[in-house]
Amino acid sequence: PKDATILDAAIVFTSRGASTGDATFTIKGINQANVAQFSNTANDITSRPTTATQVQWDAIDWTPATAFETSDITPIVQSIVNRDDWSSGNTMGFVIEGNCGYSACSPRVAESADGDVSKAPRIKINYQTILETPFKTNRDTLIEIVKGLPSSDLTPILGTLVEAAKYWRGERIA
Repeated sequence: PKDATILDAAIVFTSRGASTGDATFTIKGINQANVAQFSNTANDITSRPTTATQVQWDAIDWTPATAFETSDITPIVQSIVNRDDWSSGNTMGFVIEGNCGYSACSPRVAESADGDVSKAPRIKINYQTILETPFKTNRDTLIEIVKGLPSSDLTPILGTLVEAAKYWRGERIA
């Protein structure tokens, strides 16, 4: 939600095979209120404005088909949800750049939505908001509905319950 306090945030990747060796990355948010879907257009990702807030991620070695989280990206997500034009339900985007040059850095290869959607990267965000949303169980909701029904001395609730019990026991219903 807009202006929520972000307690914890990370991007979760599923490895696509083993990836080992030194790998250091910089993660930035895309500084837009509602990020458009990425395309195959040249420079589509790098041409987008990024947040001033960034986070370093020193990736550990990846083993095949295992979920791995980035460093905590709370400051990036917080800067996005605090935008004046951002609202709950909007999309977020992130740019992850290698910090060690192409030859000295060991890449990490992750699954994508184009491959196996269930293994696609996802964002995990824990937040706190000042909005109070009371939690109601189904039982509480049903009690509230029953209490709201019109009542009189002629309400056949007891008779209905007896008839229902007979039905479930397989007895004859009058």
